[in-house]
Amino acid sequence: MCDALPTTTSLPPIEVPYLLATPTLPFYLDESGKRYLDPLWVKDLQGHVKYIEHLVLAAPLRRGPPPEEYVCLDHLADLAGVCYVDLPAPDSMYQAFLSLPATLASLWRVTQQVEVVHSGLAGWPFPYAWLLLPIVLLQDKFFFINVESAPWRLTSNRSHSWQEKLRAWLYESAGRWCMKRADLATFTQSEYRQSLLTGHSQQGYVMHASWIDAAQVLSETVALETWQEKQRSPQLRLLFAGRLVQSKGILVLLEAMHQLQATTSVQLDILGQGDLFSVCQQASEAIAPPHSIRLLGTVPYGDDFFALLRNYHALVVPNLSDEQPRIVYDAWSQAIPVLASDTAGLRDCIQDGQTGKLLPVGDSHALAVEIQRAASEIAALQTMGMTALGYARGFTHEEMHYQRWQILVQELAAYKSRKKHKLGLVRNLVASLQAKRPI
Repeated sequence: MCDALPTTTSLPPIEVPYLLATPTLPFYLDESGKRYLDPLWVKDLQGHVKYIEHLVLAAPLRRGPPPEEYVCLDHLADLAGVCYVDLPAPDSMYQAFLSLPATLASLWRVTQQVEVVHSGLAGWPFPYAWLLLPIVLLQDKFFFINVESAPWRLTSNRSHSWQEKLRAWLYESAGRWCMKRADLATFTQSEYRQSLLTGHSQQGYVMHASWIDAAQVLSETVALETWQEKQRSPQLRLLFAGRLVQSKGILVLLEAMHQLQATTSVQLDILGQGDLFSVCQQASEAIAPPHSIRLLGTVPYGDDFFALLRNYHALVVPNLSDEQPRIVYDAWSQAIPVLASDTAGLRDCIQDGQTGKLLPVGDSHALAVEIQRAASEIAALQTMGMTALGYARGFTHEEMHYQRWQILVQELAAYKSRKKHKLGLVRNLVASLQAKRPI
């Protein structure tokens, strides 16, 4: 949760022009000129405009039909005041370097028109924070960097090529260089703050990211009713929800399922798509009764997803990387505990033995043992799930934005005071030099 801030009953809006620049989404512009965006990004923008009066969004633009789930922005009244800056959307590193001058020129122009510049350290082909730092320094703008993930970092489960090691070193070094020069830094976990703000970690804020709304958090009564129904289930029902890639630990989970003893019955449902989908299919076909593995494909984030989620006894998050998946808070909102890897990101939010269990990273045997234990201790899962439900109410998407609003109001006031002080020093110096000039 966000570090302690002064309690504020009424916050003023952010009135200065505010640029949010991100390479992690693209817009789509169809042949009729309508603009589309991923639905979760739409939700996040709607959170921003509740307290930012003049929001400018700079992101890559692709022309053509959007993905089926994308939302048309032209139909949303609350986003009518958002200004959009369309940046190149390269498909290769070669195209990225060719389009770099155009990207820099666009970012230079839009930065001239705003007072706050907000970006991040992740994104392909390179983080916009790298490009924006010299621009904001030259133009003397307020620079806000938010770190939600560090995808460049190497995992310990395999060997890495020298190119991967070089890339990790470059991104880490550039990230630290940017963070130390930002006016405001926020992080989704404490480890990011410690490692990226080396020697200056007290200057950053830790603020966990979540998509859940208050209306999606179950009442205690409904949660207890769902658990009463699940107590009657002859099987332990587990869910994995995420991209089917190695860094998510899906191979560790599949191996753990094959190690389970036949004394209990475990059903694992896999929700997601990715490079390892065929491997999951093979594991599903090979698993021996009484255990089973089912592949559910994908479900749009929303009411159907939460209705599905609450049917399980536990969520399994066997991550190998140090990110902090928002799916943890989705599970908590439905009173579902989490069986997770003991990584920096997950350790920062899961209370071991209270809202879930933390297990050695990449250890399929330890995971199998914990699943076996969970199958015989459903009451303990319910206790952890109900505790997690209480925590979920403090980790809503609305609360995340309110905390960010508090931080921005506080830090912008301090920035304006520093800027006024510097201007006063310059004026005094000029006056002193003029007084000494010979007549």
